[in-house]
Amino acid sequence: DSVNLAAAKVTEGGNLATRLFNILVWHQSGVGDDYELAPAEVRDLLATSPERIREHFAWLLWRQQSDVNQETTQGDLWRQSTGPIFSQIWPLDVQLRSRRSSQSLVQMTMNTDDAFPEAVDAVVDVLSPYELYSLEHTLRLEAAHEELVGRYPRAVIKLVNALIDPLVHRVPRDLGKLLDDCQQVDPQIVHDAAFLRLNGFRRLGGA
Repeated sequence: DSVNLAAAKVTEGGNLATRLFNILVWHQSGVGDDYELAPAEVRDLLATSPERIREHFAWLLWRQQSDVNQETTQGDLWRQSTGPIFSQIWPLDVQLRSRRSSQSLVQMTMNTDDAFPEAVDAVVDVLSPYELYSLEHTLRLEAAHEELVGRYPRAVIKLVNALIDPLVHRVPRDLGKLLDDCQQVDPQIVHDAAFLRLNGFRRLGGA
């Protein structure tokens, strides 16, 4: 019974989060005025709710940013909807960060196309390091993601820098390849603090 009750609470919390998120999306698009909901209220909710609620909101943000159509681009979707919503509701408290939320927020960021540098700046300070066995299989899965390295190497390095902590998880085995690829695109990147930090971990990843 206790297991069923816990499952019911998780489902109920997820359903509530989805309804609140939909209202935020409606408001951001200029509709849904019948529903009174301020972003600050959602931010307070996320700051005081169980971790699973923040994880569900992070997943919703990812799915929202991935739901593009012929009338909009990923960059426009980020600037007009997902980005403003995220910035208004996501709590900055260090103790509220988690692996699952970070994974969803990273996937959200990877799907912002020409708004990628802006998205990285928005999320980088709320991410928690998590295990990345291979950057190629985690951050360079699709052709569009692979192209980000060639278009925005500094933003890629900034994002990866927020996700790697050798005191917590092993360094990805292909970190060296990513650093070399980014340096080839932008030779001056070797002077960036984030690049210098990651370059110091190169041997730890065996690359």
